[in-house]
Amino acid sequence: VVQSGQLNIVSGGMVYLHLTGTAPGTIGVGTVYLRPPGQTADGTEYQLARTTRGGGLRNLYCKLGAAPALGDSVTVTARQDGADLALTCTISGPSSSCQNTSTVLSVLAGVNLSVKAASTSATAADLICGIEQTN
Repeated sequence: VVQSGQLNIVSGGMVYLHLTGTAPGTIGVGTVYLRPPGQTADGTEYQLARTTRGGGLRNLYCKLGAAPALGDSVTVTARQDGADLALTCTISGPSSSCQNTSTVLSVLAGVNLSVKAASTSATAADLICGIEQTN
């Protein structure tokens, strides 16, 4: 951060990668994997990013354009090389967003990152999520 003309290093590290995934349209009941913005999510896992250096994976933020009904939910999970990670958040109806800013995971260089959304709702739609990778 540049403050008063000098460079200050702040805690939390430098963001090397901001991973964004989307699922435009209705998610439906079941599991889908997010795609790059503008592409429709489906049941086939999609590599959204490949890490170029090791570091931390953190700050998962997700938002729906149409919230799930009361009693329904959408659980979003970050994945590494086809395996679920502990970086998750759940949107429970009638809310339309979730975040996980407390979990920080270590990742190595050269791993594939993807995002999975498991929905119990037939109405939840237009999901977008972002995750940071830092040093």
